[in-house]
Amino acid sequence: YPSSYEGFGIPIIESMSNGTPVILNKIEVFKEFFSEAGSFNDFNNFRTFQKTLEELDFEYDSFQEKGMKLARKFSLEKSTQQTLEAYKNLIQS
Repeated sequence: YPSSYEGFGIPIIESMSNGTPVILNKIEVFKEFFSEAGSFNDFNNFRTFQKTLEELDFEYDSFQEKGMKLARKFSLEKSTQQTLEAYKNLIQS
């Protein structure tokens, strides 16, 4: 996921929930949410990216398991509930 600016990264969660290991650009939001299960890379450096791909291949099963476990922490129901609560708080303020 080469994005250099992102709010969260729902496609990352979708990939992880399907058992696809991900390589993420080294930006703060990705490190905050996905440090447990993502492989990080500087997408401005091809050699570093190549090395990360090679390492991911070596650790595929581990990243797959970690990603699926992390993805289970996120759900549409939970996100919807939290969004609804935030709107209720704004209205009551």
